[in-house]
Amino acid sequence: MFYGCTGEAVQLVAQKEDDEIVITCLTPVGFQMKWIFFDIKEDTFKWENIRSTDNGITWDIKARAENIYRINERS
Repeated sequence: MFYGCTGEAVQLVAQKEDDEIVITCLTPVGFQMKWIFFDIKEDTFKWENIRSTDNGITWDIKARAENIYRINERS
């Protein structure tokens, strides 16, 4: 469950699909929405936020982040 800044609650489910992690929004919000984490390495990864307004027939990229660095907290 995710609570947005306006107080709305949406149900999310995360699944591993091949070498990616896909988070799918299960709450109807007028369109389908997913976040895909890919090219996952030890210290970097990339993600995309995609949306579909035609029941998953086509998907549009709404946001993409590349070379996100994870901080290694192991010392």
